[in-house]
Amino acid sequence: MKQSFILLMIVVLAFSVQAQSPASSPTPSLQGEERRFLMDYLKRSRQMMHDAVRDVTAEQWTFKPKPFRWSVAECAEHIILTERWLMSEFAAKFGKGDEPAYIFHWRKPKPKASEETLAERRSIDLFIVNDLLDRSKVDTSIPSNAPPEASVIPAGKYRTPEEMLKDFDKQRDETIRIIENLKVDWREHYVYSGWSSNRNLYDGYQYLLRIPAHCERHLMQLWEVKRDANYPRPKVS
Repeated sequence: MKQSFILLMIVVLAFSVQAQSPASSPTPSLQGEERRFLMDYLKRSRQMMHDAVRDVTAEQWTFKPKPFRWSVAECAEHIILTERWLMSEFAAKFGKGDEPAYIFHWRKPKPKASEETLAERRSIDLFIVNDLLDRSKVDTSIPSNAPPEASVIPAGKYRTPEEMLKDFDKQRDETIRIIENLKVDWREHYVYSGWSSNRNLYDGYQYLLRIPAHCERHLMQLWEVKRDANYPRPKVS
């Protein structure tokens, strides 16, 4: 998991460094390298999900370190529910090519999009992903004081990892299909969201980055469950 996090930082930071040249000052439409990075991140986080639940037993699947903490099954279900919700919102907000309702800037309110450089956008991309992957402030010894909204709270839908993976792969395939077929300029469309106390306005590309990053965040949570001292261990015959 740490290797994936470090690789992500290197790749995104490299994009930021490349963008410092004067020629890239105006914000252009989504670049091929950004599309490739996003698609690769979606594929890598898919594999991370498969790896995380491989060989998980029925007892391990529903184990909860504490009554208020999620099990492996619940972490996985939350990932699927959130991705489904985010993509339905994305399709509604960006899929029709409508004019954006909000425009943001790192420092100034509602400027023209052309005022923001690609380097500035990419530094925000990095911040958004880092912010999601940072679980250092999560105190697993007490209930969360910021629970997710009701629509993405797991309800025990999946009885087995295999059943969950079937739904997860179906949703991830749909996510990729929507992204591949979008014709609008993701960098020129914006959305307001209260996801983070640090940021609340995102362009379309940054919105999409949150999908694999959110997946990885809760896979980190899933691994925290698997590392718990009381997590059921395979019986040695």
